[in-house]
Amino acid sequence: MKAKKPKKGVVKNPVLDKYYSLLIRGRTECCERCGSTEMLQCSHHVSRKFLAIRWCPLNACCHCRNCHAELTFAPHDHYEWITDFIGKDAFDSLRARGIKITPYSQPERRDMLASLKAEWIWMQAQRNDGAEGRLNFLSPYEVLER
Repeated sequence: MKAKKPKKGVVKNPVLDKYYSLLIRGRTECCERCGSTEMLQCSHHVSRKFLAIRWCPLNACCHCRNCHAELTFAPHDHYEWITDFIGKDAFDSLRARGIKITPYSQPERRDMLASLKAEWIWMQAQRNDGAEGRLNFLSPYEVLER
């Protein structure tokens, strides 16, 4: 059996993706649509292929597997849900930022990873201290803008 060739244009960032997903799921610790705490996933609103917003905190919510699948396969319902959740203006702004061509260098990606790791450590400390509800985290893109 032949090994699959990677798709052209697919950006592999497994460690960045891992910490981003941990932060998105840890931000609420439940599905932001139905409240379930089972099989939580990081659900992007705008495709991950747009690097300018791939790891933006506003570009994903924590969804259970069922809600993630329902919204993925019903784009109109997903659009209605996300515009109700973050607002139409915020979503339109997010999409507009997403179409920028953004090649990040290895040092920039290292800085972004360090930022996500630091935010994950902060979030775990907050939860260990008894924090409940939604915990927002800083965008790794802000590190690059400093």
